[in-house]
Amino acid sequence: MSFSNKFDTRTLSLVLIALIGGVIGGYLSDATLKDNKIESLSNAFIAQLDSKDTEIASLRDAMSDLEEQLSQIEASTADPVIGFNKPDFDSGWVDIEQGGTVEVNHNLGTRNLFVYLIGARTHANEDLIHQNHFGAEAYGLPEITPNGGVVTDFIDRGVFWHITDENKIRVIRVWDDIDWHRFRVLLWQLPEPPVVMMP
Repeated sequence: MSFSNKFDTRTLSLVLIALIGGVIGGYLSDATLKDNKIESLSNAFIAQLDSKDTEIASLRDAMSDLEEQLSQIEASTADPVIGFNKPDFDSGWVDIEQGGTVEVNHNLGTRNLFVYLIGARTHANEDLIHQNHFGAEAYGLPEITPNGGVVTDFIDRGVFWHITDENKIRVIRVWDDIDWHRFRVLLWQLPEPPVVMMP
């Protein structure tokens, strides 16, 4: 083999090595660039997800605040309670005779009750709602006897009530009453009273 042929073979080998090295180097460089680009895109995507999570959390907080405000608005615009709240028990209208006793079963299981009792008297085909002689009252009518003495005859009017047990209330109409044809009893449960320590 001549020197010229050796030179050409060596030169050709070097050129081939250089070309192959360039291709491999370029490929590796391209792969590194691609990896860097993928990592960069991945980091940007994760950053966007974190940002969206923060926005979602902020929106949830805002929604919670709006729900609380809406609840307050609904409470403030609800029908106002006039007087007492709805009673825990309402007997409705109950007939009672003169001198009669009616026991009403309320089944509230307590003696701690606020009791409101009203009556009705029929007059000219209309019920007059009242509390005449509530608690019952006695009126004395003095009368002079033939020997000059004075006798007082009492006339009783009205009704009264008392609690018989944890589930019943009794309403009594006195013998001479003329006003309480019917009654209606309304009950509200009261909290247990505090224990009062006497000195």
